[in-house]
Amino acid sequence: MSVEDKAVDHFLEAWTQELGRAIQMFNGEQPVITCGRIKELTRSEMSDLLWWKQTFEGNYPFTTWIGAKEVTWSTLGGAFGASDPADAKSTYLEMIGQAQSGAAAVVSMGLPKAFRCGEGQIDAAPPFTGLWYAVVGLKLAASELPALTVAMEPPVALLPSPAAGGSLPQRTSSDAQYKPMLERLMDLQLPLSVALGRAQMPVRDVLKVSNGSVIELDTSVGEYVELIVHDTVVARGEVVSIKGNYGVRIKEIISRQDRISLYGKN
Repeated sequence: MSVEDKAVDHFLEAWTQELGRAIQMFNGEQPVITCGRIKELTRSEMSDLLWWKQTFEGNYPFTTWIGAKEVTWSTLGGAFGASDPADAKSTYLEMIGQAQSGAAAVVSMGLPKAFRCGEGQIDAAPPFTGLWYAVVGLKLAASELPALTVAMEPPVALLPSPAAGGSLPQRTSSDAQYKPMLERLMDLQLPLSVALGRAQMPVRDVLKVSNGSVIELDTSVGEYVELIVHDTVVARGEVVSIKGNYGVRIKEIISRQDRISLYGKN
């Protein structure tokens, strides 16, 4: 097996593990996931898929494309309660984002510089040459969904260090540890605040505040606002309008493990 093949298999093993955790986090059910490498895809096989493109940044950056048929992304996204197609798509992409971030953390273990996920985007089908492909089978609630397709550029830097024995690093927390907590978390309500920015003022200036006063914040125009739970920033995003109300489109988010840890602060 070539070095490139080993790097691809190393990433795919980490990615499918993290995808399973992400689906369980959103749906409360552990899916059955299989993964098999394929040599190539035809144009017809690529054309009807929703492709999510994301670059892993590091010393040796590489790009992945995750393709899903509509029935797959709508089922996974809708299982969390999203009835609107746009909401289902957003929820599905959040699952993919969790898998991407988790895989980046796992494959970074033993490397001199950690990988981090760049901002992803919905994209056209990937190029036909120079990529490695895999098909990821999904079975949820005894129902088998059309497989996901993974295309990627494989850098050798994805391989674990010799000190790691060539094996995939494991997370310290298992799915069995998460399940009891997940069951309690599903109905738990947490206070969520949105911070446009912050400012520090002397008491004398605070006492001068009146109608029409303008307070300058430390956030520049165009920067993301912060979503805060229990004094912890859990995500950042941009302010949008939703049917006459303000909303926040998530652009950055902390890891699933850190979000679960907020449960202990309630």
